[in-house]
Parts: sequence; C-alpha cells; structure tokens
Amino acid sequence: DALLPGNLKSYFGEHAKRSWPVKDAGDLEQLVEQRKSAAMDLESAEFDLIARGVKSKSSGGNSSAAENGNGGAVPKAQRPSTRQPLLVGKKHDAIEFSRSTVADLAEKITSHRASPARGVPGQSGVFVTFDTQPAAHRAFETLSFKSPRIPIEDRYLAVAPKEVLWSNLARPVSVRMSKASLGLAFVIAFSIFFSIPVGLIGTLSNVQYLADQYSWLNWINDMPDWTLSLMTGLLPPFLVSWFVSYVPKLFRHVAKLSGEPTTPQAELKTQAWYFSFQVFQIFLVTTFSSGAAAVASQIIQNPQSAPDLLASSVPKASNFYLTYFLIQGLTSAASNVLNSSDLMEYLFYQHFWNKTPREQFTEYSRMKGISYGSLFPKFTNLLVIAIAYSCIAPLVLGFATVGLALYYLSYRYNLLYVCQSKIDTKGEMYKRALQQMMTGIYLAELSLIGLFSARKAAIQTVLIIVLLIITAILNLVLDRVLRPLELYLGVDTWQEAEIPLLADEENIDPNDEVALHTAAHNRRLGLDRLPKSTSNSLSQFFDSYIQSSREQVKVWLNGASAREEDVPKLSDEDYKNAYENPAFTAKTPKLWLPRDAQGVSKQEIEENERAGIKSTDEGASIDKNGKLSWEHDFEKVPIFSKPKVI
Repeated sequence: DALLPGNLKSYFGEHAKRSWPVKDAGDLEQLVEQRKSAAMDLESAEFDLIARGVKSKSSGGNSSAAENGNGGAVPKAQRPSTRQPLLVGKKHDAIEFSRSTVADLAEKITSHRASPARGVPGQSGVFVTFDTQPAAHRAFETLSFKSPRIPIEDRYLAVAPKEVLWSNLARPVSVRMSKASLGLAFVIAFSIFFSIPVGLIGTLSNVQYLADQYSWLNWINDMPDWTLSLMTGLLPPFLVSWFVSYVPKLFRHVAKLSGEPTTPQAELKTQAWYFSFQVFQIFLVTTFSSGAAAVASQIIQNPQSAPDLLASSVPKASNFYLTYFLIQGLTSAASNVLNSSDLMEYLFYQHFWNKTPREQFTEYSRMKGISYGSLFPKFTNLLVIAIAYSCIAPLVLGFATVGLALYYLSYRYNLLYVCQSKIDTKGEMYKRALQQMMTGIYLAELSLIGLFSARKAAIQTVLIIVLLIITAILNLVLDRVLRPLELYLGVDTWQEAEIPLLADEENIDPNDEVALHTAAHNRRLGLDRLPKSTSNSLSQFFDSYIQSSREQVKVWLNGASAREEDVPKLSDEDYKNAYENPAFTAKTPKLWLPRDAQGVSKQEIEENERAGIKSTDEGASIDKNGKLSWEHDFEKVPIFSKPKVI
C-alpha cells in the first residue's frame, strides 16, 4: 500500500516528492552485462583492425580485394579472430562474432523488458526523494504506524544510484539475512583456519630457541648468522604482510554477495570483518604462537604450568612486532611513494594495457581509488597492538611511532594528490575505526590481569578487573549517548532555531540568504571570537607575511579555474529513471573508434549502424605510424557526460 504513488505523502510526509519501488530484474542484469562486455570486445577488435590497416598501408602492403574483408586495408587472414569457447573452440572473425553477439543480446533484452513479468514493483525496498534535506531527515527518523505498518528493516540517507547493489536489493529480506549469515559463517571459518599458516610463520621468530631445545633442529644453528637474522627478524613479518594483503579483497567480494543493499554498507562490513581478522590473526594468534614456541618444551613436560609460562613469555612475542612496525612503515611507505605499478602503467599503458581511445580516456580522467574498508583496519590494528603492548613491552611504542610516522608521510601526499575515495560512507568508517581502537585498551587490561594473576598478585588483579569493568561501562554509555547523534540530524535546531538566532544577533534580514550564509561561515571559522583590534606593532609584524598570501589567494580566486559552473540538472526522462534498475534502462554502449586515413573507421561505423550499434570516430585519430591520439578537451570526447544532480 505504501508503494502506491497516491499513498506516498501519507506514509513519508508532505514533502515526499517521488518514489521508485525496487523491481526484480531477474536475468536482465546478466544479459545487460554480457551485452556491455561484447560491445567492448567489438570496440577492441575494430581498433585492432584499424591499427593493422594503418600499419599495412605504411609498410606498402596491398592485398587483393578478394582476399580482404574491409576494402583492401587488411588481408582477411590478418583480421582479429577469437575462439569460442576460449582456447579450444572454433575460430571466428572477432568483429563479426562480437557484432552479432551484441545484436542478439540487444534483441533478447528488448523482449525481456517487454515481458509482463518484468518491471513489477516488489516489496523489498523503495527509493523516496524529498523537496528539502530537512524533510528527508525527518522521514528518516520517523516510522509510520498506520495500518498496515511499513515493515522498514533498514533506512539509508543520500544513496547515489551508482552505489546500489541491485541484485541484492531486489531480494526479500529473509534471503538477504540468510546470505548475511552464510557470509559471516564463512569469514569466521576462514579466520580460524587461516591461523594455521600464520601460527607457523609466528614460530619462525623464535626458531633459534626451538633449535636449542630439540636436537632434530640443531642444523638451524649451523646456518650463517645473516641467514638466521633474516629468518627470525625480516622473514616472519614479511610473510604475514604478504598473506594478509589478499584477505580484504576476498572479504569485500563476500560482503557484496552477502546481501548488502549498497556498496558503502558492503565496505563497512568489510571493515568490520577485516578488523576482526587483523586482531585475531596479526595480534592474538601471532602473539600466542610466538610465546608458545618459546616455552614449548616446558609446556610438554608440565602442561599444568601452561598459563603461567605463557603469561611470562608473552613479552617475548614483542620481538616480532618490533620488526613488524618497521617493516610495515618502511616497505609500505616506500611502496606508496614510489607506486611502481602505477608508474609502469602510466609509462607503458598505451602499449600493453590501454590501447583503445576509451581505455586511455578512462585512465586519464580518473584518479586512483582508495579502499578505506581495508585501509582503516590496518592502521587500527597497529594502534591496538601498540596500546596492548604499551603495558607489557613499552619499547613497542617507539617502533610504532616510527612506523606510523612513515605511514603518515606517504599517505598524506597520496590522499591529497593521487588517490580519491570511490565509496562515500559519510564518515561512518572513520567513526568506527575510532571505536575499534578501544580493543587495544581491553586487550592491555586483560594482559595485565593474566600477568598479575600468574604472579599471584591478588590486589593488583582485583584492581585491574575493576578497571576493566569501569572501562566497559563507560564505553557502553558513551556509545549509547552518541549513537543518536551519529544517525540523526537535529533539523529542528538547524533549520528553525539557528538561523533566526543568527539573524537577530547579527542584525541580518532573515530573508537575505547571502548575508546569512556569510555570517554562518564566519561563525564556523570562529571570527566572532577574534579580538576587535590589535596593537599596531603586532599587525605590522604579521602584515608582510599575510599580504603576500592574500595577493596569491586573490589571484587564484579570480582565476578562470576558480569560477564555478552550474551543475546541470537531470532532464525529466533522466529523473524518471534516476532510481530505476539500470537493467531496465541501460542502452547499448556507443563505440568510440579512432579515425584513420584509409577510411576503415568509416566502414566499421556503417556496418555497426546497420547492426543497430551506434559508433563514432570523432575526437580520436590514429596516424600512419599507428600512434593513437585523442582530444583532451572533455567537451569534445563523445563518451564524456557532465555529472548531474537530482
């Protein structure tokens, strides 16, 4: 009932503007993805054909027209080919095969969209837009209890269409919950079994102690000193870092399959899983495997003394983390600054990776993405280790400071100039990372409880237990108090109270939006707290420094690059389809070919048009040497479209 357009305002408020019930696309999504892939294959094959035609012409080759399939530019035997199925299938002309595949898939998609079973609104979710931002927040905070009541399970604000995982959103809530349970079970099992290789790696840091205790390992002592130093110092943390580097990619894939409706939610789940994995594997398993390896023979002789022996030997595991922090800081910082893979891609991408105009434009026009779902847990775990060991082996703090400082220097530059976040969680991941740092305090207190109890220090043990309870209570109370502020915006204060008060205080007309905006900006900067006047000598001292900066900023503000352009609004048709599943609205991609002197691109465009595939050779060309060039003015790039706002 709430999904009907006539009931929109009664359920979501008077400011509700439009709704888009989620529709189940079925196999349409797969067909659309296959069509896109086939279109890109066709574009790549036609580019290869044009490049071969140019090279054939420049080398003086001229085959007979009977042998040529494109007006004499390239011999038929040299045309791009493909095997279907791959490697073992029959050989086909790549262009003809891809062109027919795109046409067939386009016909299937059209028939599927016209089917009465498609496009039926489901009950799994609905997108709603509002006239104003405060109205959206009010609706987000409000639940309707009309009969029948809307069974809202999850609510999300400011979701961009590109963030939606449509295949998950169209599923019923029960299916999404089942997938989430299976994903969690997989992560738990993976984390447990992953402890086997990590535990074995942890024993390498104490391999000399084991060699002294067991005769069959005496051959280790015969190894050169530099080999032993490498094995016990550098090798274990390097192996752990290498093993763990592939885990977040797996977790991110599982999170998207586990029923999360949007990519930010999947990234948040990746962060939670990866942090738990980091603490369990990098901290707990490595700590106890290193500590257990140091006292293995004593535990075998007297198993009852295991807790006391482990408590006394856990500080020995800090040797692993002394080098772990330095390895992480030095290698990762150097890798971040050098960016060898990106450097090689930039230098040679035209020759090995990105050959077509579309690929080069895509690489040129976008910044490298950064995944905070895997980045935050790494730093949070380093801080957890440093906090936990600060009471056991304080020397770790010094190495942690050096490692994190190197991280800061490398990431500061990259985050400013090289990388950008592709997934917007509205600060949720940063807040969660701060909360996860409390794990280090809990582990430090638990470690102290174990050490004091092992030494039969009853009073100290009781004091730390009390401190642990107080810490937990304060943490729970703080989370309970701050949680509403994290979820909801006080629109009543922001919209109705703040502006009138500001207008009265500053003697500003409440209807003058420019003056109100300026006054609010000055208040955020704290200009109202600055002294009204300063001494003449003090102002003259700083004036020489401020004046030059002021002039530079003035030039920058008045420059052409600083002039803001109005962001184009969506057309009525685009707005109508804004939150429709792309499987119902996506069109066949427009192919972008480079123009050549032999006219091969024109012939391919004509053949594509006859097959119903739009193509163009505007904005890109290939010279007689086979070098591709494309128009760097984005306005002239045929596949470029300006970002629009809803």
